[in-house]
Amino acid sequence: RIGMLAAACGFVRLAGFQETCATLEEVFLGYIRRLALHPDLVLPAPCAEGTVSWSHFAVRLGERYSRDDRDAIVQGLLRHDIAALAPAVVLPLEPAFADQHSPGDFPMAERAADRLIALPFSTAIHDREIDLVCQTLQVMIERQSIMR
Repeated sequence: RIGMLAAACGFVRLAGFQETCATLEEVFLGYIRRLALHPDLVLPAPCAEGTVSWSHFAVRLGERYSRDDRDAIVQGLLRHDIAALAPAVVLPLEPAFADQHSPGDFPMAERAADRLIALPFSTAIHDREIDLVCQTLQVMIERQSIMR
């Protein structure tokens, strides 16, 4: 019986999958349009097929920024009620692999992870909210640049 219930729930969720993907693609493109010309951001590239199947939207700060800069920008976004976070980890440095690797073993990946910021990304976010997130992000980046 549990298998039938799980299958029924899965069927209902799959019914809206294409619509969910289309909505997330619009959110993705909304961020890209608003942030594309920002000189201090590296944006994710759309898939070659032109479709988006992302679970989040993350931007990377430019090389001149540090982990502390990233953390200050994320804190600024949080103070403005924008659910941003610094999600990136370097998988081989996770506790499960602690006996095999140590910090510094993957300098490029570690440096990139130190500058990554995940922005709100869901089917519930609309153009006005994307505008607000992008404007606030730009202000926080400028503020951090001035404070350096």
